Amino acid sequence: MSIPLCIIDWEVYDTGKQTPMQMNTEAFAIWLDTELKQRDISALELERLSGVPDSTISRIINLEVEEVKASVIAQIAKGLNEDFWKLMNIAGFAGKPGDLDEEAAALAVTLRAQPDLADTMWDMVAFDLEDRDAIRVYMADLRRRRQERRRAQKKPRSAGGKK
Repeated sequence: MSIPLCIIDWEVYDTGKQTPMQMNTEAFAIWLDTELKQRDISALELERLSGVPDSTISRIINLEVEEVKASVIAQIAKGLNEDFWKLMNIAGFAGKPGDLDEEAAALAVTLRAQPDLADTMWDMVAFDLEDRDAIRVYMADLRRRRQERRRAQKKPRSAGGKK
């Protein structure tokens, strides 16, 4: 399963509500600080690699955040070329999501078939909630227009001539 799809499955963690286990922010901060030092990477360089602002990275390392969002962990994992679930486990989330439902399975198949969509998913995760809502409205409008075009194409042509 790709990281962006995991983010969809773990979206509940991004809200900071209903988390099934307590996050171990300290363990993740220690791991991240140690990893950056071992790789000789600054917070600014990790920002370039992951898209996570260096100020956020510094706040994580200095334990100035209560909880690190799953989407941030995913971006850090991508930037450091680490396994998402390894970092989630370090952060205190055990295991992987259970069986995929039909919709999530369809998304996984689509992402495997069209890897360029994963970049779009990463972009979507980076937006704040207001921007995500605006994108959802735009996507709903695109779907509506596509359905209208398909309905128009399916209409039988008149016997008298071309359309």
